[in-house]
Parts: sequence; C-alpha cells; structure tokens
Amino acid sequence: MILPSGMTILIIEDSRAHARLIEIYLQELGCANPTTIVDRGDTACDLLFGRGEYEGRTFPDSLLVFLDLNLPGVHGHDILKEMRERPATSGIPVIVCTSSADPGEERRCLDLGASAFVEKPPSPSLLQETFETLGLAGK
Repeated sequence: MILPSGMTILIIEDSRAHARLIEIYLQELGCANPTTIVDRGDTACDLLFGRGEYEGRTFPDSLLVFLDLNLPGVHGHDILKEMRERPATSGIPVIVCTSSADPGEERRCLDLGASAFVEKPPSPSLLQETFETLGLAGK
C-alpha cells in the first residue's frame, strides 16, 4: 500500500486513456484505494461541492485529487480555486496532472493551491516520489 487506507482517489481527466494510465500506475505501486474518474469539470464541481445530481451527498473525508486543467464544462484552474476557497475542500491534496510543460503554468497552479504539478502521463516512480514529497506514502 502506498497511500493511507481509507483515502479515496478522484481522477478528474477528460482523456480516458490518461485516466486509465494513472490507475494502472497506481496499481503497479500497490495502491488498492478506491478510485473515481470524472471526465468533465462541471461534474467534478458537482461531486466535490455537493451540487446538481450530487446535492446532499458528501465525499469521503480522506481524498486525493488528480486534476487535469483543460476540461469540458469547467477549467481545472477554476476547480482548484473553488476547492481552496471552501473550508470543506481546502485541505484536500490536489496533484495537477497536465500535458503542459510551461513553467508559468506550474507556477500558476501552485499559486492557486495545487499540492503538486506533474506532466502527464506521470510514471509510477514520479507518482511515488510525489506521494513521498506530499507525505502521503504509506508503508
């Protein structure tokens, strides 16, 4: 196990192939945590903030988010900004996982409150290193 037990992983990614790669790499690292994939920004907001079809539902207390930036519905920057503005989601670790290698993009995401910024698809070793840096790696 590489992540704390009980932690749920939310992958917000419009490319099914990239979302699947993240799942495969997590499995290669021994991660057995439950995973949810959302392919639209607006659906992710509804899920995270209890709106729309998710009204009244709450997400697990222990959550890790992989966030793509260029999403249909709502852009990843807007999701990250709203997460950090709301007390219920402000402490959730968010790993921005994007194809942009622009150092300015990385800085912007970190300024908005991202916990980490990785280029996609991240390798298993990069994921492990990121989890260790964030203090999420289990034993």
